[in-house]
Amino acid sequence: MCQSDQIRRIAQLAHLSLPEEDLASLARDFQQISSLFEQIVNASVPEVPWKEGQLDLRPDVATKPRVARLLTGSFTDGLFVTPAAIKDDES
Repeated sequence: MCQSDQIRRIAQLAHLSLPEEDLASLARDFQQISSLFEQIVNASVPEVPWKEGQLDLRPDVATKPRVARLLTGSFTDGLFVTPAAIKDDES
């Protein structure tokens, strides 16, 4: 299923009736967001000093799966990495 078909299906499931131009625009927006997310997940982050309560993106801590979970909110206490969140992940 191509991306425009996926967008069309999502619109149908949401009971939206959108013209083709809007569906095409949504597909472009989705592609841009997907591309940006991929860039963030694959970004090389330099090692920086870290304090509790700060976003911890050191390379040894910021693995791709962890960054993905961090960005989707499934690895945080709020928006920040905490020792408890890291400990839970490593268990």
